[in-house]
Amino acid sequence: MCAVFSADLSSKAWRWHTHCYSVGMSKNAAPSSAALFAASTASPAAQPVLVLGHGPAWQRLLADCQAAYANQATPVEQDIGAAWSAVLALDTADAHLDWVAHVLAAQPQPQAVLCAAEQVDEALLAGLSRLAQHYSGGVLLFTQDSRSASMHQALERGVHYYGLQGHAAHELPALVCLARVRQQQVQRELKALQEVSRRLQDRIAVDRAKGLLMRTQALPDDEAFTLLRSTAMNTNMRLGELAQTVVDSAVLAESLNRCGQLRMLSQRIVKLHWLQLAGVNQAQCKTLLDESVRWADGNLVFLQRHVDVQQFGSDLQALQAVWQQLQVRLQRDDPLALDSAAEVLLQEADALTNRLESQGAARLQLLNVAGRQRMLSQRYAKYALLLGLGEATLEQRAHVGMASAKEAFEAALLRLNAAPLSSQAISDALTQAGVLWLRLVRAAQTAPQHQGHSRLEQLHLLCDGSEQLLTTFDQLSSQYEHSLQVLLG
Repeated sequence: MCAVFSADLSSKAWRWHTHCYSVGMSKNAAPSSAALFAASTASPAAQPVLVLGHGPAWQRLLADCQAAYANQATPVEQDIGAAWSAVLALDTADAHLDWVAHVLAAQPQPQAVLCAAEQVDEALLAGLSRLAQHYSGGVLLFTQDSRSASMHQALERGVHYYGLQGHAAHELPALVCLARVRQQQVQRELKALQEVSRRLQDRIAVDRAKGLLMRTQALPDDEAFTLLRSTAMNTNMRLGELAQTVVDSAVLAESLNRCGQLRMLSQRIVKLHWLQLAGVNQAQCKTLLDESVRWADGNLVFLQRHVDVQQFGSDLQALQAVWQQLQVRLQRDDPLALDSAAEVLLQEADALTNRLESQGAARLQLLNVAGRQRMLSQRYAKYALLLGLGEATLEQRAHVGMASAKEAFEAALLRLNAAPLSSQAISDALTQAGVLWLRLVRAAQTAPQHQGHSRLEQLHLLCDGSEQLLTTFDQLSSQYEHSLQVLLG
């Protein structure tokens, strides 16, 4: 702690002694008012001061400020700060008065706020905290509260001067200027701290973005960094800003991909459950069904951690609720009720997936299209299974469902093949997907023609074909998710 008593009135001196700087504390050496002001009230830089509080202490402080205002004169030194244009008073005796709002609404803004309070209580501290968030002037607190805890709490909440032992009217202008100098110093230090923090966050973002590129593009460390740097230069972005964009894009793309997987799982679970009931390779179907449940649970956990809760919180809650309902239906022997719950899950997951796509604009469209192919493959297989089981009452429903899924799948396949966002690996995968799709359609068309054990074998082939197509499009979706166009925009 350093306390300085000096007749040096320049703000340069105050900047070096920020703990306590008092001017003219000796009764025999009180500075003249001419040495305390930097401009007359006519100065365009002059601003008012605002005195708030209630009771005798507030009235004394207000009277001293008015006396100091009345004694303003042209300064000897121009370095000490602007003069007061007026003294504003605010009586806070009304407990319902929002004094912070009154201070912030004042035009012009006061250069300093002087608070008079017998004790420092929670209400005052809360008001000071709110004030500090939006006010850029000096804050002075005059009180009889000598508790060290009160001092610490007040200073933490933006008070620049904590006065205990009273004051003289002629000292108030210097104390106001001292508070303003301290406030400016705090702002400089805060700005410097924010700059250091920004650089640290940039470094972290660059390391994360570089790691993403190394993992998804199989690049060595130096090439990944060179790619980031050149892209930042070409897009006129800071390197840290671009790196954070890459990280955010990766999280958004993975969130969209996982939400799209929930669409697929809604149909796959029904398909596998129906195959179990039909007696088709029950052990394998049970294994895949258990895997699907764990897959959905894991994706929901990821989405809850990484999706913006403020923006998508209600969507996530709805998705979680319908997933729980589907799990309940899964334990019951009611295939159609299970399918109805799956349709609701499909609608909720599709809605959230499309909303996530809109956050990434055009660069996420192909990822969404490729991801939707997984769902359509399982949906087509589900309805083909329903037809293959020979349920006459559901035959019309199965035909309509198959036709709709087939039309949507083939239209999307044409779009993916024509899209400019491609690579040799993507092109090869799309070719393979086309072959697998034709096999699945052929198996779906021939399954109803078989009877008995032969029909079960055809349904088994139908199941395997849909799983192969699912695997292919899941890999394709991952390639779109990790493409440079998605990551770098």
